[in-house]
Amino acid sequence: MFSPFSKDEVVGEIQLFADDEQIRAQANGDAWLVVLMSIVEVFSVALMVAWIVLRRIVYPLKEFSGTLEKVDIGSGNFVMSPAGNELNEIGHLTLSFNSLLSRLFELVQNEKDYRIQIEHKEESFRTLAENSPDMITRYDLDCRRIYCNPAYYEKYNLAPGSALDMM
Repeated sequence: MFSPFSKDEVVGEIQLFADDEQIRAQANGDAWLVVLMSIVEVFSVALMVAWIVLRRIVYPLKEFSGTLEKVDIGSGNFVMSPAGNELNEIGHLTLSFNSLLSRLFELVQNEKDYRIQIEHKEESFRTLAENSPDMITRYDLDCRRIYCNPAYYEKYNLAPGSALDMM
């Protein structure tokens, strides 16, 4: 056997014996500890990931959703703050919704304005038709009368509304 010491330097000998049963028992005993530690590590990582997902995604989405439920497009009070998420997907989503809601508000306002304009024009045309000395009659696609102005009823000496739904 090789020794790094010379014969003069050797004080004694130590003999090592390996007990296979003891090594196997120790290895089996340590195996459950390794498995247990691995489970604890995986569980810890899963908890950290869940916490991050909750804080960075779920809670902001829940807050965003709650804000969306309170939005009244007709009022114009709909601007939602990205609430600390300006640089992530939640912030971009919030800004996109703000832009969408702003456009919807414009469309709703335009639609209201168009309705008012149409009502005014309809009122003007109705006044014109009702006061016209000429007979004005309107028919539907089945050739039934759906409108006659007062001049029509005067000309034929009919009661108002009696000539409607006739061909």
